[in-house]
Amino acid sequence: METLVESSNEEQAENEDEQAGEADDVLAVCDFLCNSVEEVRLLAIADNFQRQYSLLCPERKSLLLCPINECGVQKFVSTTLRPTMTSHPELLNWEGCASFVADFLSLNPLEPPGELPRFLFSSTSVLRSQTATCFEYASVLCSLLLGANYDAYCVSGYACKEMCLLDQRLQDCPLLDTQEKAAASDLPVDSEPAVRFQREPKSRFLIQQAKKKQEEADAKAKQQEQEVLQPPDDPLQGLRVHCWVLVLAGCRSVEDNFFVDPMTGRSYSTTYEHFLGVESVWNNLNYYVNMQDCKDGCAELVYDLHDIKLWEPILFGVTSKRQLSINLLKRKEMKMMGMTWEDEEEEEDRVFEMPRSWVSSITISQQDLETRWPGGKKLTRYKKAELERFAPYLRMDGLVTRLNIYKDMDCTEGGDSEGVVQGQKRPPEGASVR
Repeated sequence: METLVESSNEEQAENEDEQAGEADDVLAVCDFLCNSVEEVRLLAIADNFQRQYSLLCPERKSLLLCPINECGVQKFVSTTLRPTMTSHPELLNWEGCASFVADFLSLNPLEPPGELPRFLFSSTSVLRSQTATCFEYASVLCSLLLGANYDAYCVSGYACKEMCLLDQRLQDCPLLDTQEKAAASDLPVDSEPAVRFQREPKSRFLIQQAKKKQEEADAKAKQQEQEVLQPPDDPLQGLRVHCWVLVLAGCRSVEDNFFVDPMTGRSYSTTYEHFLGVESVWNNLNYYVNMQDCKDGCAELVYDLHDIKLWEPILFGVTSKRQLSINLLKRKEMKMMGMTWEDEEEEEDRVFEMPRSWVSSITISQQDLETRWPGGKKLTRYKKAELERFAPYLRMDGLVTRLNIYKDMDCTEGGDSEGVVQGQKRPPEGASVR
């Protein structure tokens, strides 16, 4: 009898868990298909803000405030961010998150390149399809960084053509740079020979002439390479829309503000010349419009989001990420001292805050981390090099990385190929010389 009672209780518990899971799924679907009361109010606030902004700043473009999600429903852009902390150790710092997002997704360029996108899909849909616009790249990365307790923001602005189109053919291959540095560090230090041999007599004049001829050839080759490296004039220079991530100092021991390009996973200074301007930034708590002049790019911008003369917020009085961290530390200190946190003033000055995200929690499996690239492989072209990367066990020979080095910028003239098999360097393939 006891066994029958226990089995019936277990079945009842399983049924309750299934019903709870189904209820959660229904709620998640509802979040995608409709807006809550708070979201409807937020859309009205955003629409009013957009109209006032267009009236006061007629020379500036419209803001990306309420794009359409994959279900055809307008959602405020900040609610598309879903802070998610994963259990994978490699995704607990910004380098790991940026590298994963850059590798896992493939670019869907904006069309037209000078206009903001009408659609902004959820991170769950983006990770499922593995294709994304620059705004969806930034949303996924920003969600992961917020979950890892970084003070991160999506940035809507303008960048150069090569950055917007993920064209890295004018950049040095990072793997090649690493190999050259390692080779330079492994060079033996020259020591004086124990026995000095008499040098063969040579003409100083002939040596000088040969040196002069070599310098002229090197200068000519360098000039030709500079002409190739100089990109042609872009008629849309300064007008190409791009989205990237801003990480502010103050959290996770970050000392200086910096940018992260989610499509390459690389970090840049906030004064980097290829970022040409900023229209707005946002996180999961608020949206800020840049009121500073960007005629000199991003070099002179100040990222003090609490200064309303520099950054106009859509929601006034909302607690920032930094303030939340400070309040959390105060709560912990007061709890250790046996004191209680006073919320009376907060309740009196209650303001409208950002509704919760409508996006489901981001799920990244171990298989996603191992497969890494769309289809398990990815080819990237750099200056005079091509880097091929493969998921482990995708190829029969165990190859995971292959670097093809060429003699010309178009990667057509002969070069060498070097591969890595499951973390071990493989000797150059004579048959694969291009």
